[in-house]
Amino acid sequence: MVAMPQEKMLPMIPGLRDPKKIDGAVDQLLAAVQNKEAILTGYPIVVTDDGERAVSESVIEQRYATEFDPPATAQNFGGGPAASGTSDSIFVHDDVVPTAFETRNCGATLEAEPHVLNHGESIHLDLVPQRVELLNFTSRSKYKVDQPIFFTSKVTQGLTVHNGQRVLIAVHQIPKPENYMEVFVLQASDTPVDSR
Repeated sequence: MVAMPQEKMLPMIPGLRDPKKIDGAVDQLLAAVQNKEAILTGYPIVVTDDGERAVSESVIEQRYATEFDPPATAQNFGGGPAASGTSDSIFVHDDVVPTAFETRNCGATLEAEPHVLNHGESIHLDLVPQRVELLNFTSRSKYKVDQPIFFTSKVTQGLTVHNGQRVLIAVHQIPKPENYMEVFVLQASDTPVDSR
């Protein structure tokens, strides 16, 4: 998962889509990351057995409120002014009170289930790579409660690749940094287990 300014990424996409040129294009991407001309947004790796689903996560849990009680209103407990000249009305609280929460994982996740075919010559993959980013908070209610805004780059896909082959699986326009594009490149390899 690599993000790069759009004007630099667009010329690279044909090379990333070409099976004969993708290795060189990936080398260029990694060199751009090394030279701080691109951002490595995620590098999930999973190792699993044939037919076994695996998940790799590199995330920060972002917890946020989803339901609230509104601010309390004044309540009069004595029916009139108190002896001190103040009202018997009191406020229990003047802010909204969170009553329910959710958690969203921010970061890179890769779910993959491989099926080795043709004695290891190719691999069929059911996969879900995704990256979730917390962009900022905004007020979305009449009570001015800050709520998170998330951005998700995600692919749900099944594909078959040759053993060791790299393949471009997604291109996304991302909101941060502005005018950046992000690519997901996959490489799957069947490594036989040493039976000694």
